[in-house]
Amino acid sequence: MSIINKITGLIGIVCFTVVAFEGIRVMKQNKSTIKVYGLADYIVTSDRARMVVEFTENGNDINEINEILNKNQKVIYDFLKKQGIDENEIQENSVEIEDNYYRYYSDKSGKIPDIRYKVTKTLTIDTDKIDIVKDLQSKTTKLLESNIFVTTSTSYSYSKFDDLKLKLIEDATKDAISRAKHISKVTNCKLKKLRNLSTGKFSILDGNSSTLDRDWSDGENTYKKRYRVIVNVTYDKE
Repeated sequence: MSIINKITGLIGIVCFTVVAFEGIRVMKQNKSTIKVYGLADYIVTSDRARMVVEFTENGNDINEINEILNKNQKVIYDFLKKQGIDENEIQENSVEIEDNYYRYYSDKSGKIPDIRYKVTKTLTIDTDKIDIVKDLQSKTTKLLESNIFVTTSTSYSYSKFDDLKLKLIEDATKDAISRAKHISKVTNCKLKKLRNLSTGKFSILDGNSSTLDRDWSDGENTYKKRYRVIVNVTYDKE
């Protein structure tokens, strides 16, 4: 059985909704072939989250700064665990040290800075607890009560994309074939064998967007994602 027959014969999965656009049009039509494209569009909810937490301390004694950062890190760990994040879901990353004296002596201008060191530590949370991470983005302000200021950045991913990819190709192919048949009917021509099928680039868009334009914002890091693919189908015709 050919790959095209396998694709078109896949069993439909009902847990997603395909958005089929009426704007699909004939891409090329001549005396021997007809070429159309079909589209499949799915909205999914991310199932993994990655949050980066950064906190900084300034001073002139590197040992004292390190002591304060370690103390603050323990407070942050305790805070995260109270929110439902397990310790094995938190990774401690490298420490970044900025020496303001080095900049001063390199530039040879101005005056010696009052504060020499700026040290930043980074923690990374990697978890499937999506709802907890979403709430954390606002709850981290509670750390200010302990005189700890943190900055965060969060990204979301969908781990089952490989399975979804097959479903997208299947439905986009069905859409293209359906439209080719419709065009052959209204133009009173007969389709012969399927000559070629090609898959375009997969797009990851913002699933919360209501617009149908193609200039949707990039949805790679959004909680809700909209996956899209276009399939091109070429038929020989009589």
